[in-house]
Amino acid sequence: MDTVPSPADDDDDPAPSDDGPSCGDAVAQPGEDCDGPDLGGATCESLGWESGRLTCGDDCRFDLAGCSRCGNGQLDVGEACDGTAFADADDCGDLGLGSSDQALACTENCQLDTGGCGGCGDGVILLPEECEPAAANDEKDNLGGIDCQALGWGGGALACRDDCRFDQSACETCGDHERTGGEACDGADLGGATCADFSAADGEPFDSGELACTETCTLDPAGCMRCGDEAITGTEVCDHLLLGEQTCESLGHTAGTLACSDSCDGYDESACTDCGDGVAEGDEACDGEDLLEETCEGLGFLGGGSLGCAPTCTFDTSNCSDNTCGDGVLQGTDVCDCGDTGSPCTSEQLGDHTCEDIEVQEGGGTYEGGDLACQSPGNCTAFDTSACFYCGDGEVNAGEACDGANLGGETCVSLGHAEGTLKCSSGCEFDESECSDVPNPFRECFTTETDVVDSGLVTTTLTLSAELEIGSLVAELAIDHSYVGDLHVTLRHGDVSVDLLDRVGYPELGIGGCDQPDIDVTLSDAASADAQAACAAMSPAVGGQLRPAEPLAAFAGESSLGPWYLDVRDAYPNDTGTVRRWCLEISW
Repeated sequence: MDTVPSPADDDDDPAPSDDGPSCGDAVAQPGEDCDGPDLGGATCESLGWESGRLTCGDDCRFDLAGCSRCGNGQLDVGEACDGTAFADADDCGDLGLGSSDQALACTENCQLDTGGCGGCGDGVILLPEECEPAAANDEKDNLGGIDCQALGWGGGALACRDDCRFDQSACETCGDHERTGGEACDGADLGGATCADFSAADGEPFDSGELACTETCTLDPAGCMRCGDEAITGTEVCDHLLLGEQTCESLGHTAGTLACSDSCDGYDESACTDCGDGVAEGDEACDGEDLLEETCEGLGFLGGGSLGCAPTCTFDTSNCSDNTCGDGVLQGTDVCDCGDTGSPCTSEQLGDHTCEDIEVQEGGGTYEGGDLACQSPGNCTAFDTSACFYCGDGEVNAGEACDGANLGGETCVSLGHAEGTLKCSSGCEFDESECSDVPNPFRECFTTETDVVDSGLVTTTLTLSAELEIGSLVAELAIDHSYVGDLHVTLRHGDVSVDLLDRVGYPELGIGGCDQPDIDVTLSDAASADAQAACAAMSPAVGGQLRPAEPLAAFAGESSLGPWYLDVRDAYPNDTGTVRRWCLEISW
C-alpha cells in the first residue's frame, strides 16, 4: 500500500524498532507510527492535512491516502477540483451536460458540482436532458410526451430521475416471458411461485396442480388442487362429498349412492345399482329372476307361494299366501315384525335385538348405535339398519369425533395447534400426530438494543426453545453504524460458525470498504445479489434481500435448540453504533 507524506514531516519518520512486540500486535510501540487501529491519537488534521480519514499501513507507518488538502486551491490526489482549479473539465460542455458557456462549480469536498449544467430541475427539458422531475407544487414529472411504450416497453409507469434522465424501473412488457416492473409473472416465468403458495378451501396449501400466469401477468391458481378440501378445483371431477351435481342416476344407473374416488379424479360407482340387469346388487332386494335365494316362506308367508321381483327391484309377494308379515307379531320365520303402521318398533317386535347386535357387511364388525327397524310389512326376515351407524361410514355420529375424511370441520389450528394436517383414526378419534405446535417456518428475534464496542467485539445471544431439524435458515440484521465497512458479523451455533458480513466493500471499494451508514438486511442463500458488494449511497448502506458472505446452508441438518450467538466486531476507532435487532427464520 502506497502512502502519501504529511505536509508537516516528509523525511524524518522513525524506522520500526527491532526490540519489543512486532508490528501487527495492535499496540503502537516506540519506533512505530501506529499499529492496526492504534493511531496514537493522530488524525489527518493533526498531521497537517485539511481533512480525511487516517489509517495505519501493514508496516506500522501512517497511511495518508485517505487524507485530503481540499480547500487549499490546488489539485491533490482524489480531487476533481479545488476552488477555481479543475482537473479534467472547465465547463459543462466538456462533460457533455450542456454548453461551454455553462460554468461548473466545485463542492466543499472538492468534487464537481454540475447543478448549473443543462438547467436540470428548472422544469424545461433542454438537451442533454431527457425529462424534468416534478417541482414541489407539481404532481407529475415532465416526460416530454414520452411513456414506457414509446421506449419499447409494453406498459408500466415511466418517471424522471433527479439527474433529468428517464427512470424505466417500473416499465414492463407483459407477454415477453420475463418478469419486469410490477409483474407477478410473465408466461412461464412465475418468479418461483408454486401452487403451494396459495391456500385451498380448507386453509391448507394446495398440494398438486399447475399454477398459471394470466394475460395480464398475474398469478392464477385455478389449476391448483388439494383433494379432500371439500372444493372441486383444477382437474378434479369431485372432492369427497362434493360430486358436481352427479348421481348414480345421472351416470346411467338406476339407483344407489355415488361417491368420489380417493384421488378426486373420478367417481366411485361401486355402490350404484342397475335395476333390470338381472343381478341383485347394492340395496336391491332382487333383480328379475335373481331373488338372492329368497322365498315366500323366508319372508314369513307360512302358506308359501311364488315370490316375484317388482320392476323397482323389490320383492313382489302378491303370489305368496298366508301373509302374516306386517301384523306386528313375531311368528313363523319372522326375525322381526313391526307391523305396517310405520310406528317405531318395540323391543319385543325386534326380538330384543339392537343395532349393536347386527353385523356390518362392509367391515365385518357390528354397528355401534342407532335405531334398528324392520323391513316389514314387505319383509319380516331382514332388519332395516338404515338408521344404524358405525365408525367408518363417513358420518360423524354420536360418540365419534370424526369419521374417515369427515373431520366435522375441525383442523389442527381449531384444536389449538399452530399448523399441520389433522387426520381421523380407525376408532373415529382425532389423530393429531401430524399437527405441530411450532409454525413452519419458525421465526424468533433478539430485540435488546446493544452498543457496538468501538474497535472491539460485542456478542449477543438468542436462545431457542424449539428443537427443530434445520432445513434452511434466513438471518435478518438491523445495525446502526456510521461506517459499515468497519464491521465483521458472525453467526454461531454449536460447532458451526458462518460469516454473515465481512467488512462490506473491502477491498473492492477501497481500504476502508463501504463508507456509508447502517445495515437493515435479510440474508438468504437464495438471494440474487451479494451482500459483500452492497454499498448504497444512503441509509441503509446494506439493505434488502442479499446473500451472506458465507452460505447459511452450513446449519442445515443441525438442531435449532439452544443458544445462538451474533458476534459484531468493529475494526477501527472513532465510530460506534447499535445492534438494534437480529432475527432467525428456520424452515424445517
